Amino acid sequence: MTLKTHILIGLFTFMSCFGYAAKAQAEIKPDTPEYLEQLKKTLAGAKAANDKGQTANALSKIMTYYANQGMTDELEKIFPETKRAVAQLGVWKAYYNVWGMKINYTINIGKPRYALNELKQMYCDARKRKDEFGLATAYLYMGNAYATLDNKQEAYKNYEKALQVSKNMHFSILLHYTYLYYSSMLIDDRQYDEALKVARQWLNRIILSETSPNDKYPKQEMQSYQCQRLECYTRFIDAYVGLKDIEKAKEYIAKGDKLSVPPLATSDFIMAKSHFYKALGKYEDALVWLNKGYTMCKLRSDSVGMVSRLREKAELLSMMGRNDEAAKLYRDDILPGITKINNTKTQQTIDELNSLAGVEELKLQERNTCNILYTTTAGAILLVLFLISVIANQRKMRAKNRAIYEGIIAKLKAEDIEEELALSGMSPTQADDISRNRRLYNKMVLLIRDKQLYKNADISRDYLVEQLGINRNKFTEMMRECCTDYKNFSDFINHYRLRVAARMLLEDDDMSITQIYISAGFNSRTSFYTNFRECYGMTPSEYRETSKEKK
Repeated sequence: MTLKTHILIGLFTFMSCFGYAAKAQAEIKPDTPEYLEQLKKTLAGAKAANDKGQTANALSKIMTYYANQGMTDELEKIFPETKRAVAQLGVWKAYYNVWGMKINYTINIGKPRYALNELKQMYCDARKRKDEFGLATAYLYMGNAYATLDNKQEAYKNYEKALQVSKNMHFSILLHYTYLYYSSMLIDDRQYDEALKVARQWLNRIILSETSPNDKYPKQEMQSYQCQRLECYTRFIDAYVGLKDIEKAKEYIAKGDKLSVPPLATSDFIMAKSHFYKALGKYEDALVWLNKGYTMCKLRSDSVGMVSRLREKAELLSMMGRNDEAAKLYRDDILPGITKINNTKTQQTIDELNSLAGVEELKLQERNTCNILYTTTAGAILLVLFLISVIANQRKMRAKNRAIYEGIIAKLKAEDIEEELALSGMSPTQADDISRNRRLYNKMVLLIRDKQLYKNADISRDYLVEQLGINRNKFTEMMRECCTDYKNFSDFINHYRLRVAARMLLEDDDMSITQIYISAGFNSRTSFYTNFRECYGMTPSEYRETSKEKK
């Protein structure tokens, strides 16, 4: 599981821990419309009685409900009132908690740049008050924002600062999240030894806090510590699996199995079990836990997590020799899911950049009204807006290319699986199960691949007819049955050359594009560029540049 997914579902785990404790006090479940109506009645009563504490508490709970339900408009509307009500009480920990929850929600809905602007305000506010909890909150969510933007260096730096500032505090959910996100990012980055160091610090803090829980909420805290222990053990499992220390990973799985936590708090632990069994080569067991992980994502409506689980499932199926199922999974579920997510991410990025550009434009207009030198100011505004437009367009293009690139990679992988599946039909045990046309097609693909016939720019249908020992009519019949995705033989061979070129652009950094298209069988740069762009939606140069950014 990637760090971005951890950030997206972070609140679910511990809201569920505290939610179970709350059920003993209230019959209405905290994730229902009835619960929201109850909170609104409590808020109305608190306001009527001029009870500032109860008012702030009710507003905070309503805001939490909106965040958990993904009700963005309602959350934006109630946030200023909630923040103001908590500030009037002077309870600054609650004040930064409310503010931080809203900022993290902004990150979760795909607006990390927008969140960074607000985090700068939080940082300045906390620094002015000399509030360490506020500073730690700002550093933590800056780490999340930079992680979402794939800026690992800044993310690590801010997680380190969050730990340094909060190391002397009583163990809180804030500190837990810092350890969780930091160790998760290290594991995603395959820095397993460093991840173990952070996980050990985390476990020591949990043990210390369990021995001296907060007197005000001992039951809720002990419930939370169970969840925190499970998350911590999960990081140990992931790190030891990465280091291939199976016995150590098995030890922490046993410890995690003994903990009693709400179902939603087991999501990461379930996936760690799947990775453990995969490392052991027990693919059937790994698949069982992977399917459970997919179900958890489906319950949370986590589309990113669902696609991630499906990709892992396709990989497992391939390792188990079930290539037909893997190929079907890519065609029917994974590729459509990736396209939908990439389109959503691209639109979110564009919307965010447009919002930021709008904010900058308003600031410039405000300065313009206060400036006597109208001509100079107008020129400056036009220049800045032009630069913003250029930068925004460049970022839009990069975001679009990244989305297209992910789709190309997934498509190439699916086509590789389909080709291997097709060629596996050449074995004696499977030969009787496929048609004569399919066997001829498999023979042709094998011939083209092994003898690298695609390199011959003049390869013709007649040449292959001769090599296959069939007539032209039979060749046409075979192509019509087995190559439904292509218009004709020229379209088929061109697409095969494009696949070869796409692979070489990824893997052969030392080769020029000219060398690559010639090696792939194209006889002109214009033809290669035209076909590549038409097939993949971007030029070979853009594709290679995007692949280098991903590396």
